[in-house]
Parts: sequence; C-alpha cells; structure tokens
Amino acid sequence: MTAPAGPTHLPKFAALRVRDYRRYFVLSLFALTADNIEHVISYWVIFRKFHSPALGGFAVISHWVPFLLFSVYMGALADRHDCRRLIQISQGLFMLASLAWGLLFLTDTLRMWHAAAILLVHGAAGVVGAPAIQLIVHDMVGTEQLQSAIRLNASSRNLSVLLGPAVGGGLMLVLGPAWGILANVLIYLPLTIFLMRVPYTGHGRDGAESRRRRRFGLADAFQVLGQARADRRIVTMILLGGATSFFVGNAFQAQMPEYAHDLGTDDAGGWYSALLAANAAGAIIGVVLMETLDVLRPSARGAIVCAAAWGVTIGLFPWARTYAPALALLVIAGMLNVAFTSMAQTLVQVLAPARHRGSIVGLFNTAILGLRAGSGVTIGVLGAIINVHWSLALSSAAVVVTALALLVGEMVTDAKKRIQNLSIADLEKEMARGDVQVLDIRDVRERRKLGFVPGSLHVPRGMLEFWLDPTSHYYSGKVDPTKRIVLYCAGGQRSALAADVLREMGFPNVAHLEVGFNGWAEAGRPVERESEK
Repeated sequence: MTAPAGPTHLPKFAALRVRDYRRYFVLSLFALTADNIEHVISYWVIFRKFHSPALGGFAVISHWVPFLLFSVYMGALADRHDCRRLIQISQGLFMLASLAWGLLFLTDTLRMWHAAAILLVHGAAGVVGAPAIQLIVHDMVGTEQLQSAIRLNASSRNLSVLLGPAVGGGLMLVLGPAWGILANVLIYLPLTIFLMRVPYTGHGRDGAESRRRRRFGLADAFQVLGQARADRRIVTMILLGGATSFFVGNAFQAQMPEYAHDLGTDDAGGWYSALLAANAAGAIIGVVLMETLDVLRPSARGAIVCAAAWGVTIGLFPWARTYAPALALLVIAGMLNVAFTSMAQTLVQVLAPARHRGSIVGLFNTAILGLRAGSGVTIGVLGAIINVHWSLALSSAAVVVTALALLVGEMVTDAKKRIQNLSIADLEKEMARGDVQVLDIRDVRERRKLGFVPGSLHVPRGMLEFWLDPTSHYYSGKVDPTKRIVLYCAGGQRSALAADVLREMGFPNVAHLEVGFNGWAEAGRPVERESEK
C-alpha cells in the first residue's frame, strides 16, 4: 500500500481555501479553546485545593483511559454513522463537564473522586469525537488538501492551548474559577450549531464503498489490526505515538503548577499560564514553518527524529532554574511536538484504506491519546515518589531510547530494500562455489564467546570502511573488492546497514546474511571457534 500521490506544489495553507473548512477551522478553534480553558481552571483549582502530584497524575489517567479503551470502537462508529452527530454528542459531554466543575466550585464541595469522575466524562467526550473529526475533515477538503488540513487541525489544537491559558486566566481574574468555567460552556455552542447546517457526514468521498451498519465485533477488530499491519509506516507511527504518549504525553501540563511553583510563581497564576502558553506558541510556530516553507514533509524517519529531539528538549525542561530557559525549552518542545504528531497523523490518515479509515485512526488514537493514561503514572504517580522533576526527565529519556530503536528499525528496513538479503541456504550455496568472502562484523567478544561461521574473516564493524578503503591509513588488503562480499552480524541489523554503506562506497557485489549468526547457529549450521583453529 502506498500513499496517494498528490500535487507537488499545493498553495500555502491549501485547506483554508475550502470555504466550509475555513468556517469549521474557526469554530473548532472555539471548541478546542473551551476544552483548554476547562483544563487551565480545573487544574489550577485542583492544585490549590489538594497540592497532590498523585492526584494530578490520577487526573491524567482518568482523563485518557476512555481513549485507551474505546478509540478503535469509536473509530468503527465513525466508519458506520453520521460523523456530525458523533461530534455533537462529544460537544454535549464537554459542556456537561464544564457545568459540573462550575457547580462544585460554586458550592465548594469538590472532592478527589469528583475530579476523577468529571475527567472521565471529559475523556469520553474526546474519544467520541476524535475519529469523527478526522473523517469529516477529509470529507470537506478531499485527499489533495488533506495533509494541509491535518496540519491546520494540529495548529488549531495548539493555538487553543495558547489561547486557553490566556482566556482561562482572564476568566479566573474577572469572574473567578467557578463563574469562569460556567461561562466556558457557551464557547462550545457555535460548533454544535454549525454541524446542524452543513451536509458533510464524513463519508461523502468514499465512492462506491458502502457503509456497513452491522455491529463492530471481535472479527472486525482483528481485521483492523491486519489492515494496519499491511503498511509498515502505519505500525511505526502507532508505536511512536504510543511511546511518546505513555512515557510523557501531556502529563507534565497537569504538573505545571508545581513546576511554576518551584520556579517562583505568583498567586494570580500568570507565570503558570506563561509556561503553558510557551509550549503552544512553539507548536504554532512549527505549523507556520511547515505550511509556508514546505519543510519537514511527512515521513516516518522525520517523525521519529523529531520525536527523539522532543524527548531531549522536554527532558531538559524540569532542570531549568529560571523562567527564561524554561520558556525557551517549552517553545522548542512545542515546535518539535507538532512536527512529529502532525507527520504521524498525516501518514496514518493518508495510508489507511477508506473502508477502515475511522477504525485505523481510532487505533492510532488509542496509542497517541489513550496511552497518555500511562504518563499519569510515569510522571504523576512516580513524581509523588521521586519528585516531578526526576519523573519527567526519566520518562523523556525512555522516549528518546524508544525513538532511537524505531529509527534503527527504519534504517535497517530501508537498507534491506537496497541490498541483497541472503538466506542460510543462499549463503551455503555461495560458500560451496568458493567465490565469496564472508565477513564477520561483530565485536571480538561476540566472536570469541559464540564462535563464527567457518571460513569467515573478522572485520569489526567500526573498522569495516577503513579496512576496505584503499585510500585509508588502515587499509588491510585482506578483502578483494572485486569478489563477492557477504557480511553477517548477530541478528542481521548491523550487517544490513554496513552492506548499504559499502554499496554507497562503490562495492557493487555486497550482500548480508539476513538472519545473522544467531539464525545460522539456531539452524544447526556448523560453528567454528577460535580454539579450534
């Protein structure tokens, strides 16, 4: 499966040229801002009332658990039903949550279990609407402008994070937390009304594909997984989204009052709002750069690199001792976050087959949104034990390690497409003919401990290019560049990358043993050891 080919030169902010999408963009920005206003006010009141990092972590868990449990099912509903109605149900639940917060603040009866229950309602609202939004936007703009629309949706989400603290802080200052969050209910209404007046259902561009109305069952779930596995890039983006969400997600925002407190905050919460705004401001800058300069086009490798850089940046944030570096790091983190999330979402949305698009988007949402419940533990609950500075730093390090592992996997997969991959039988045939040079590129300790393929020459990976390059000071002359060269390592990853490097150096007849030495030994093939020589 390949991504649909689109025009090479789309106009800047192409989706905004579609009239109905322009209206949707503005009104959805209102609704998303209301969502973030609720976060700002409710998190601030929770922190001031309970001073509990564990509660902040539990708030994140209870908020995102619905995404973890129901995203695929809600995606299936979006595949089968009118997406306008699903979004309207979502908006109704958001309004109910704000109303409940306001009444509890007014009566001063807020308890910890109230907060968890309301956040579950809020999470349910999000999971009901998320896949439906993706499908209805696709219906509005079509495939050609879809990438632009996904980026703009990302900018809208992050612009709402920028506006949310500003508007939420203003409402708290002018009306107080209780009346401020009650006024917030009204901000959800315009999008709900707009959806009553537009013709898009989310399925208008599916052509002959019919909407299946039967209930979503276990067999359908396995079919969705099979469709996702059909394209390696979808799987990689799901894994990347899951790792970034599980380890860090947005749980650090729930702990932002404590970071602001440690940096030295004010009673009105101005610096707290500034920290939240800085992260979102960076995201807006990132979207503007991607849309106007045509940089960071969606690719699996680009998304992984940006995610790794985001992990490094967000991991440095808790160690800032003044507001200047803290704000700068959050701006950079915001840019990197919107870069990798929008690239990942674009790849999943474009590569998913139309018949299962909602379900696969739901699966992606399970990873990138639902697994944020885990970040409530890795940052919030763990932060209550070792403090939130260390918990965020360690969680960010886990993101970096995961991203690097995925990057290596991408590099190996791409390399294998450009080189010859030999099975054990293939290598045995070539060795029997005697016209092949087999090079063991493992570490010397691996070779001595585990043995090696009989007749292979040991060329450590770090010296491979130097030993084979006649212009190098370390050129050994032991390998004939005109003869067939086959590399092997332990499992086939290092040898694939090394073979690709030799190909780029101009060695035309290079291959590698795909299963590596481990596969060779497990298959019962002969193994020679140093002592036997």
